[in-house]
Amino acid sequence: MASLSPLYELFNLQVSRMTKEERVKLDLYLLIQVHEYLREVLKRKNNILFSLKEKNHHHMEFDMFELEITRFLINDILATEDYTIEGIATYAYSHPDVIIDVAAGRQMPSANLFRRILNLHILVRREQYKSIVMKILLENGMEKMLPQSFNEANVTP
Repeated sequence: MASLSPLYELFNLQVSRMTKEERVKLDLYLLIQVHEYLREVLKRKNNILFSLKEKNHHHMEFDMFELEITRFLINDILATEDYTIEGIATYAYSHPDVIIDVAAGRQMPSANLFRRILNLHILVRREQYKSIVMKILLENGMEKMLPQSFNEANVTP
Protein backbone atom coordinates (compact mmCIF):
# COMPACT_ATOMS: atom_id res chain seq x y z
CA MET A 1 0.00 0.00 0.00
CA ALA A 2 1.21 3.46 -0.81
CA SER A 3 1.85 5.12 2.53
CA LEU A 4 1.00 8.78 2.78
CA SER A 5 3.38 9.34 5.68
CA PRO A 6 4.19 12.94 4.63
CA LEU A 7 0.51 13.77 5.24
CA TYR A 8 0.60 12.11 8.65
CA GLU A 9 3.78 13.98 9.55
CA LEU A 10 2.12 17.31 8.74
CA PHE A 11 -0.35 16.71 11.55
CA ASN A 12 1.68 14.51 13.88
CA LEU A 13 -0.97 11.84 13.44
CA GLN A 14 -0.29 8.88 15.69
CA VAL A 15 -0.77 6.18 13.08
CA SER A 16 1.46 3.83 15.06
CA ARG A 17 -1.52 3.29 17.37
CA MET A 18 -3.64 2.15 14.43
CA THR A 19 -3.97 -1.41 13.26
CA LYS A 20 -2.58 -2.24 9.84
CA GLU A 21 -6.13 -2.48 8.50
CA GLU A 22 -7.04 0.95 9.90
CA ARG A 23 -3.89 2.48 8.41
CA VAL A 24 -4.59 0.96 4.98
CA LYS A 25 -8.16 2.30 5.10
CA LEU A 26 -6.93 5.76 6.14
CA ASP A 27 -4.30 5.71 3.35
CA LEU A 28 -6.96 4.80 0.80
CA TYR A 29 -9.42 7.36 2.08
CA LEU A 30 -6.91 10.21 2.10
CA LEU A 31 -5.50 9.20 -1.27
CA ILE A 32 -8.97 9.23 -2.80
CA GLN A 33 -9.78 12.61 -1.23
CA VAL A 34 -6.48 14.20 -2.31
CA HIS A 35 -6.91 12.64 -5.75
CA GLU A 36 -10.37 14.22 -6.09
CA TYR A 37 -9.06 17.57 -4.88
CA LEU A 38 -6.21 17.53 -7.41
CA ARG A 39 -8.63 16.46 -10.13
CA GLU A 40 -10.76 19.52 -9.46
CA VAL A 41 -7.71 21.79 -9.37
CA LEU A 42 -6.59 20.44 -12.73
CA LYS A 43 -10.04 20.83 -14.24
CA ARG A 44 -10.17 24.47 -13.18
CA LYS A 45 -6.57 25.25 -14.04
CA ASN A 46 -6.47 23.67 -17.48
CA ASN A 47 -10.16 23.53 -18.31
CA ILE A 48 -9.77 19.82 -18.99
CA LEU A 49 -12.90 17.71 -19.21
CA PHE A 50 -12.30 14.22 -17.91
CA SER A 51 -15.64 12.65 -18.66
CA LEU A 52 -15.76 10.76 -21.91
CA LYS A 53 -19.21 9.73 -23.04
CA GLU A 54 -18.52 6.21 -24.22
CA LYS A 55 -18.14 3.47 -21.62
CA ASN A 56 -15.33 1.90 -23.61
CA HIS A 57 -13.20 4.93 -22.90
CA HIS A 58 -13.44 4.76 -19.08
CA HIS A 59 -9.99 3.17 -18.75
CA MET A 60 -8.55 5.70 -21.17
CA GLU A 61 -10.13 8.51 -19.15
CA PHE A 62 -8.45 7.25 -15.96
CA ASP A 63 -5.08 6.89 -17.72
CA MET A 64 -5.38 10.40 -19.14
CA PHE A 65 -6.12 11.79 -15.70
CA GLU A 66 -3.21 9.94 -14.06
CA LEU A 67 -0.85 11.26 -16.69
CA GLU A 68 -2.19 14.82 -16.42
CA ILE A 69 -2.13 14.88 -12.62
CA THR A 70 1.43 13.55 -12.56
CA ARG A 71 2.47 16.15 -15.14
CA PHE A 72 0.82 18.83 -13.01
CA LEU A 73 2.60 17.62 -9.86
CA ILE A 74 6.03 17.51 -11.55
CA ASN A 75 5.61 20.96 -13.09
CA ASP A 76 4.34 22.41 -9.82
CA ILE A 77 7.33 20.96 -7.96
CA LEU A 78 9.63 22.50 -10.56
CA ALA A 79 7.82 25.85 -10.23
CA THR A 80 8.81 26.02 -6.56
CA GLU A 81 12.45 25.89 -7.66
CA ASP A 82 13.12 23.61 -4.66
CA TYR A 83 13.83 20.66 -6.96
CA THR A 84 15.22 20.14 -10.44
CA ILE A 85 14.34 17.26 -12.76
CA GLU A 86 17.38 15.44 -11.39
CA GLY A 87 16.26 16.11 -7.81
CA ILE A 88 12.77 14.79 -8.52
CA ALA A 89 14.27 11.72 -10.17
CA THR A 90 16.53 11.08 -7.18
CA TYR A 91 13.64 11.44 -4.72
CA ALA A 92 11.43 9.18 -6.85
CA TYR A 93 14.15 6.55 -7.40
CA SER A 94 13.83 7.09 -11.12
CA HIS A 95 15.89 8.28 -14.05
CA PRO A 96 15.68 11.94 -15.11
CA ASP A 97 14.65 10.87 -18.63
CA VAL A 98 11.60 9.10 -17.18
CA ILE A 99 10.61 12.23 -15.26
CA ILE A 100 11.05 14.33 -18.41
CA ASP A 101 8.94 11.90 -20.47
CA VAL A 102 6.16 11.82 -17.87
CA ALA A 103 6.22 15.63 -17.51
CA ALA A 104 5.98 15.94 -21.30
CA GLY A 105 3.08 13.46 -21.46
CA ARG A 106 5.02 10.87 -23.45
CA GLN A 107 5.05 8.15 -20.78
CA MET A 108 2.53 6.89 -18.24
CA PRO A 109 3.80 6.93 -14.65
CA SER A 110 3.89 3.69 -12.71
CA ALA A 111 1.89 3.54 -9.47
CA ASN A 112 5.12 3.77 -7.47
CA LEU A 113 6.35 6.76 -9.43
CA PHE A 114 2.99 8.51 -8.98
CA ARG A 115 3.08 7.85 -5.21
CA ARG A 116 6.64 9.12 -4.84
CA ILE A 117 5.94 12.27 -6.86
CA LEU A 118 2.77 12.88 -4.83
CA ASN A 119 4.75 12.48 -1.60
CA LEU A 120 7.37 14.94 -2.85
CA HIS A 121 4.62 17.39 -3.82
CA ILE A 122 3.21 17.07 -0.31
CA LEU A 123 6.64 17.96 1.08
CA VAL A 124 7.12 21.05 -1.11
CA ARG A 125 3.51 22.26 -0.77
CA ARG A 126 3.07 21.51 2.94
CA GLU A 127 0.71 24.39 3.69
CA GLN A 128 -1.60 23.51 0.80
CA TYR A 129 -1.87 19.93 2.01
CA LYS A 130 -2.40 21.00 5.61
CA SER A 131 -5.40 22.96 4.39
CA ILE A 132 -6.63 20.08 2.21
CA VAL A 133 -6.38 17.47 4.96
CA MET A 134 -7.91 19.75 7.57
CA LYS A 135 -10.84 20.36 5.25
CA ILE A 136 -11.24 16.62 4.60
CA LEU A 137 -11.09 15.75 8.30
CA LEU A 138 -13.46 18.54 9.35
CA GLU A 139 -15.99 17.80 6.59
CA ASN A 140 -16.08 14.15 7.61
CA GLY A 141 -16.38 14.62 11.36
CA MET A 142 -12.84 13.39 11.94
CA GLU A 143 -11.53 16.45 13.77
CA LYS A 144 -10.46 14.24 16.69
CA MET A 145 -7.62 13.06 14.44
CA LEU A 146 -6.15 16.57 14.41
CA PRO A 147 -3.41 17.21 16.98
CA GLN A 148 -4.48 19.11 20.08
CA SER A 149 -2.50 22.18 18.96
CA PHE A 150 -4.74 22.56 15.88
CA ASN A 151 -7.90 22.29 17.95
CA GLU A 152 -6.61 24.82 20.50
CA ALA A 153 -5.61 27.28 17.79
CA ASN A 154 -9.11 26.93 16.31
CA VAL A 155 -7.54 26.67 12.87
CA THR A 156 -9.94 26.43 9.95
CA PRO A 157 -9.03 25.49 6.40
